[in-house]
Amino acid sequence: LNAERSKSQGSADDPYSKDPVLSPLLKHYSKQPLNAEPPGSLLTDAWLTPADLWFVRNHHPVWNIREQDYRLEVVLAADLRAGQEAPLLALDLPHLKTQFPRSSIVSSIQCAGNRRALMTAKEKTNGSSWDISAIGNAQWGGAKLRDILQSVGVTEESVFGENSQPPFSQIRHVHVVSGDGMEVSVPIKKALSRWGDVLLAYEMNHASIDPVHGFPVRFIVPGHVGVRNVKWVTKLRLSGEEAHGPWQRGMAYKGLSPA
Repeated sequence: LNAERSKSQGSADDPYSKDPVLSPLLKHYSKQPLNAEPPGSLLTDAWLTPADLWFVRNHHPVWNIREQDYRLEVVLAADLRAGQEAPLLALDLPHLKTQFPRSSIVSSIQCAGNRRALMTAKEKTNGSSWDISAIGNAQWGGAKLRDILQSVGVTEESVFGENSQPPFSQIRHVHVVSGDGMEVSVPIKKALSRWGDVLLAYEMNHASIDPVHGFPVRFIVPGHVGVRNVKWVTKLRLSGEEAHGPWQRGMAYKGLSPA
């Protein structure tokens, strides 16, 4: 099923005026920002969820950038560099695609709020009352994060080896920064694992990723909650600590054991 690709109309000072129009099959929980899910009955029609039937979970307007203007930066965080970030690498999209081998992984992404409506039926919750469809499955193609980090000397040996030296030996997390200002992090062990399958993806189901799903580049981290699979990635920051901000340290995305 093909969603309408036309842009909604709006005034020049409306940050949501260029958000895409989604498939009419999706149920909206909000339109500014876009938050919507498909009927659950359609999710089992195909192993790979068509892009037009993917749920949309946004915190801000859809980030729009021309391919030729895109840049991805890799930096050492200020906490490892006495208060100042240090650049390690900068890539445009063509170089990301050609300097690193293309890898692919089939991975599902699920919003942490999926099935919240069922929880609300038991006890009051906060946030959109998602039904069962804030989840999708896709084949993602792109460059492995491991390969990108190794290209600047960040390896298992330089981080964890007996002869490792600061600042690389102090790296414990990779911060992922989005073009819309969102920021989360994942452990460096996940990022460097040869079995971690972490991608800087520029393809979704064998096509360029739609803007609403993360064009030009989306962070794909299999096995982690949806909010860690950041859209519109512009910076990777290597740090000794977790990212700050509500999406990483806030209570909204924490799962606490009953004990």
